[in-house]
Amino acid sequence: MSAAAYSKRRIIEVWFVIAGNNTKNNFDKLYEIAHDKSLIEIDAKTDWDRMDEINSDVILRPEADYTKKIELENHFKWLKENIEKFFKFFKPLIRKI
Repeated sequence: MSAAAYSKRRIIEVWFVIAGNNTKNNFDKLYEIAHDKSLIEIDAKTDWDRMDEINSDVILRPEADYTKKIELENHFKWLKENIEKFFKFFKPLIRKI
């Protein structure tokens, strides 16, 4: 689980990366048991990306330009809240895959 700010695209995001030997199989299992629920418990804009060539991930990005200093406090608050949501949501599911 990670959070990032990308200067070239001027975005912030939270993501959960699925990596390892069984990446696609684990992603598929997790998608089956958690996708619909994640859209309710995390956010309707939660993006599940299988990425067939590399690791798979689940990402959430707000429509926000983190370079606007007046909004920094709100961006930090958004990151904190959504990292906590991701952790709370995905932690118990990891054991199921």
